Amino acid sequence: MKNNIIYFILICMFFSCEKSNNISDPIDTGNMVTTQGLDFIPDLIYCDLGDTVFFILTPSHNAVQVSQTTYQNNGGTPLDGGFNIDYGQSGYFVPETIGTYYYVCQPHLPGMKARIIVQ
Repeated sequence: MKNNIIYFILICMFFSCEKSNNISDPIDTGNMVTTQGLDFIPDLIYCDLGDTVFFILTPSHNAVQVSQTTYQNNGGTPLDGGFNIDYGQSGYFVPETIGTYYYVCQPHLPGMKARIIVQ
């Protein structure tokens, strides 16, 4: 009987625990970027602050955040502290400020560029 009470208490404690989501935890908000040919699909995403953008890349593509100037000049120099999804990897990015985020596939410039606009 005493063991049953202990098990009951442990089970109640287990199911009463709740995981908190902070701004860096991935939450599926329907924002997914894939690659097709030499394009990011889609190449423009509008999302809200704190939404998660998921990347699913094929082996010949990466996604590197760049500055607006680098983007406009078709460059591939990574932005210090920016996101970087490696070749053929899956990953995610959670924007923490409102604005436009620019990213490129380095080996496929000048054409393979995209933006995330956070509202």
